[in-house]
Amino acid sequence: MGRNLIAALGRVAPEHHYLVITPDGSGYDAALGGAPSMRQVAVPHRGVAGRLAFDWLSLPRLVRAFSPDVILWLGN
Repeated sequence: MGRNLIAALGRVAPEHHYLVITPDGSGYDAALGGAPSMRQVAVPHRGVAGRLAFDWLSLPRLVRAFSPDVILWLGN
């Protein structure tokens, strides 16, 4: 579902800009299709400590820099 949604966003509303944060090696880069309106940040798996560091340090900086109008989270 996530890959289809991401691919559809780029086709349906290409005038908007999207920041897509995905697990590294999960195949989402194919769904992005190289669309210029899509910016992907692939997060490598670095264990629990790496995930916590990303969630608490890197992710807030990415979101503030991108300044989104809407955030859609497809995680659990």
